[in-house]
Amino acid sequence: MLDPDRFDALSYVTAVAPSIGFELSPERLAELAEAFALVVRVGMPALVQAVPGDVEPAPVFVA
Repeated sequence: MLDPDRFDALSYVTAVAPSIGFELSPERLAELAEAFALVVRVGMPALVQAVPGDVEPAPVFVA
């Protein structure tokens, strides 16, 4: 499982950005990495929760 305290967001963003077509300046990479590190820190508690097998997914309504 991902450890938010040891996750190197700048290295991750620097490696992944070119593979998805992002050409970013070093300043923008640093800003994006900072935001991504926050997303990882905030989202991690939800990702470590076990979901019981009998839980139904929420319905999706399409207009």
